[in-house]
Amino acid sequence: MRPFLPFALLVFSVGCGATITADDDGTSECGPQPESNGDCPPAWTCIDGEWVDTAGACPSCPEMEPVYGDACASIGLTCNYVNDVPCGDLTNETAECTEDGWVTYVARCEPPPECPDDMPVAGTDCTGWEFSYWCQYDVSCGGPEVSNATVSCDTSATPVPVWQVDAPSACQDCLQLGSSASCAATTGCRWLTPGCDSDLPTVNEGCYPASDCNANGCADPNATCTTYSYDPCAGADCDACAAPVGVCELLLE
Repeated sequence: MRPFLPFALLVFSVGCGATITADDDGTSECGPQPESNGDCPPAWTCIDGEWVDTAGACPSCPEMEPVYGDACASIGLTCNYVNDVPCGDLTNETAECTEDGWVTYVARCEPPPECPDDMPVAGTDCTGWEFSYWCQYDVSCGGPEVSNATVSCDTSATPVPVWQVDAPSACQDCLQLGSSASCAATTGCRWLTPGCDSDLPTVNEGCYPASDCNANGCADPNATCTTYSYDPCAGADCDACAAPVGVCELLLE
């Protein structure tokens, strides 16, 4: 009579006639499993008495630091880069592949201050924030859509340094942007405020397409161009308080 075995022996068949064997207590004919450490650990499999790494090729990092938000396939992959920054010595930067694309973590420049909690309006005074280098914010495009915008302090501006947009948001509809900061950080949009006394109706404060339809017309055939009065010097160093501006409005059925 065949003796009773105290453990089960599992046998798997693989290609090329090889046989993988493993016991239910974690041991195998290959002996102790090698350690699996590092950023790209192997997937050890016992084949014909030898440990074989079946995990495939380890995902590699891009040679150049990837652009924030660009698509990537190896979720969880982290890559380290060393870059020079205007405000100090070399700094280590880490890029991580996430479901939303590449995300870059950068050590902030010294000395403080850090970035403002709320995104500043492009063109406004940034005195005292010169060393923040650049600041990134989420812009709500209306509904669930969110886009990133990057701003920095332009120290070359006179008579005072001002915030500038380095990477504008990709929002498509200016009318959905609810703040002057997000409007100023979006390509093709501008924030309008009501003008002073005028024979024209005053515009409602908000974000509008930068193009004046009095000069360029309306792209939507169902829209009409209406002229309003707005303040061209809002937030600017000038004295005028009223100027005409054409705004495209949908025709009411």
